Amino acid sequence: MDFNEKLREYRKQFGLSQGKLAETLNVSRQAITKWESGNGMPDISNLKALSGVFHVSVDELLSEEAVKPRYPYESIVEYDIDEIKHFDIKLGSVNRVKMRAGEGEKIKVQLVSDTIENLTELVKVKIDDIKRRIDVDVNRSKSLCEELVKEHLSIFINLPEKYMGDTELATHCEKLELFDIISEKFELDGEAKEIYIAGGNSHIELDNNSPMEIYVADYTGRIDVNQISAKSRLHVLHEYAFKAVKKGIRTKLLFEERGKLVDDFSVAESENQIEINGINSELTIVKLSN
Repeated sequence: MDFNEKLREYRKQFGLSQGKLAETLNVSRQAITKWESGNGMPDISNLKALSGVFHVSVDELLSEEAVKPRYPYESIVEYDIDEIKHFDIKLGSVNRVKMRAGEGEKIKVQLVSDTIENLTELVKVKIDDIKRRIDVDVNRSKSLCEELVKEHLSIFINLPEKYMGDTELATHCEKLELFDIISEKFELDGEAKEIYIAGGNSHIELDNNSPMEIYVADYTGRIDVNQISAKSRLHVLHEYAFKAVKKGIRTKLLFEERGKLVDDFSVAESENQIEINGINSELTIVKLSN
């Protein structure tokens, strides 16, 4: 299978329009059209970005092998909402969490796996509507060991943008993806090794005491990295403007470009803000090359 065909297939599998994929990569929609029509190829930085979006290696993107079906097993739970809600979401340990705010009036929780059969029986999704709050709890059967779900269970959550209030997410996962989150506040309480933030407008708090690799594209708002005794890296596109703030006790804020530490390249008057807070922690903000 040629690259252009693979790109089109991956994009459809992930439910992304050409425009949305372009926004995620911070390129023009015409660039996506060009790549998918076979009239051009992305450069290495965009190939790496595509591999991150689709969770495959660059080698897999460029190989001639056909695209494999994403997930043979799935379970879906939906619930209608008719007013602004505070979302309290507890997922436990999983491999990957993707959360997207979009149109409609439903919250949709989709469990997917490449190996775990009978997801509906083995992993239960409970949604409670309590006044102005929605509680989402995901509980696994005792017959499923934690190591299995951490490697082979992923959860995709769609939230209705127009009814999205403050959101709290508790989980331990390898990858967390946040697309188009629009709310006053979004808080992660738990652990995520890789975090992708694309689009949206919010105040995102990452309360995570493990090292993180954070990637930010086309996001407006504030990102707080709150850690104790941890070192993390936050990657921004070359043209992304932000204000950098350092708070806490014995925290460090560093800046890197092309693999070398450089002077502060933040913009004091920017509407976007990146903040490090906590105790004995370090955040390196990495500017990605054009």
